[in-house]
Amino acid sequence: MLHTDDMNCDNCDFKSCVVARHINEGIRKHWIKAESRGSSWRREKRVSSIVKKHIPDDRKTIKEFNRFATHMFEFLDNNRDEMGEIFPKFTRDYKRTTGERDKGWKNTRSSSQTNRDFTRGVLYEGAFQKAYVNHNQFERIYEPITYVNANQEEKEFEPDAWFIFEENRIPVEFKTYGEGSLVESKFYKGLRQSRRYGRLSKRYLGNNPNEYSGLIICSPEERKFASVLMDSRIDRIL
Repeated sequence: MLHTDDMNCDNCDFKSCVVARHINEGIRKHWIKAESRGSSWRREKRVSSIVKKHIPDDRKTIKEFNRFATHMFEFLDNNRDEMGEIFPKFTRDYKRTTGERDKGWKNTRSSSQTNRDFTRGVLYEGAFQKAYVNHNQFERIYEPITYVNANQEEKEFEPDAWFIFEENRIPVEFKTYGEGSLVESKFYKGLRQSRRYGRLSKRYLGNNPNEYSGLIICSPEERKFASVLMDSRIDRIL
């Protein structure tokens, strides 16, 4: 448990300890069943068509990142009967962990729909993490990365993982979308968030000299996924 006044862990006094909460079991069972009965995952080609003129001239890294992304969905296809073990049962309670309100855009959808969408994202992000356990090109990010901006303000950013290739540490953002939501406007939103992580990782961490960033998106209902490795050239269409 955490103190409500200073949010320090009772056991170790570490401020970054995470408070967990149960994932809704009904929603979890829905997605376990969906994966066990769904068709094979396939790559969505529209994203590649949108960005093909605005990505790095670095075929080697792009090919490796796309192979890296494909691995996850092959992992899901090959482990249909193990999703009860692969999907997480707990997630971070953001408010109790940080003492702050949930961040993000105000949502006009019903709270139940928002919760279902949030839970879907947590489950598949958990599967994303499980697919890359012991993978030498993957490093999980356990807590937000703190930096001090030009105004001397302390800020944070938190990609979902690092893709490690030829000594570069490239931030990766993973997003899920509902059925019918794999549309161009949604792609751009994910690309913008990914670019922010690319810029910050180069500026404040210094191990991403090309300012690369990666985005992996999927729609579990449609059984489609896409991946993009990008640099500042993508900014021309955002």
